[in-house]
Amino acid sequence: MPLQMHFVGNGVESQEYVVVLLHGLDSSSRTWKSTLEGLAHAEIPAVAVDLRGSGQTPMGAVFSRDQVVSDLDTFLFQYYPRRTCILVGHSMGGRVAMCYAAQHPQNVAAL
Repeated sequence: MPLQMHFVGNGVESQEYVVVLLHGLDSSSRTWKSTLEGLAHAEIPAVAVDLRGSGQTPMGAVFSRDQVVSDLDTFLFQYYPRRTCILVGHSMGGRVAMCYAAQHPQNVAAL
């Protein structure tokens, strides 16, 4: 059963793309609160996720870079199918973003 990732969207919808905000180690989606608000004001669709073991997302059985990248892929497929994403990451989130973009370049418009 896939891990259920907690996320917070900014209420702006697009059928084309979404900005995905990825937090650093020892942080959560709350890190991006003001960024989500600013992007909403600019009418840019965005979502901040709690990565595995952070915020309201459980740790699960395994914690590895590959597993976190897989979690992100599952999340995007489930909630944002057929949309490209713009990945924004801080610290560990940046590494996850780079790995995801390398493995799934067809899904990433910008990094």
